[in-house]
Amino acid sequence: MERPHNQERIVTLHQMLFEMARGNFNSRIPLSSHNDELETLVVLINMVAEEMKESIFHAGYVNPHTTYRFINQTTLILDCSFIIQSFNPDITAVLGFSEVDMLHQPLELFISPESIDKLAFVKEALQENSSFQTIVPLHFLTKDALCVAADCSVFKLFGRPEINLSFVSPLPQDSFTNIAFEIITM
Repeated sequence: MERPHNQERIVTLHQMLFEMARGNFNSRIPLSSHNDELETLVVLINMVAEEMKESIFHAGYVNPHTTYRFINQTTLILDCSFIIQSFNPDITAVLGFSEVDMLHQPLELFISPESIDKLAFVKEALQENSSFQTIVPLHFLTKDALCVAADCSVFKLFGRPEINLSFVSPLPQDSFTNIAFEIITM
């Protein structure tokens, strides 16, 4: 347990448990190449997060009192090679990277290896058919080494070469206090 890679994995487990305690069940811990007890814990915690997300936020359930206040609509504008050209500022709160870290970088740097394969299919489909639109599940990698699962809408705008990738995610915990203050002062 004293090895540096194990210490990093324990910190990641800790961060994931706090995210779940805050009600964020979209995060996932990336699997490593190690086959040990920590890896078993990672798999189990990911499974618990998935089950909690499915049971609490099952399809069609919307809490009209708070749901719309605590979600974040995120949009990335990509070129035909899926290089990030622009984005709305809220993505930095979701992923933890700065604007400078993300701008003009390949989207592949911010998604999991499994998502890169899914994205390759979308790239090919967009090249063949400019009116292609789809929803693809992607796992974004945060600066803290967690994965944020999101169902992303991917499409081109009419008459424009840019690709729009949009998804909805929960706001980070830090944002709740600002929103709560705004609600109280209304």
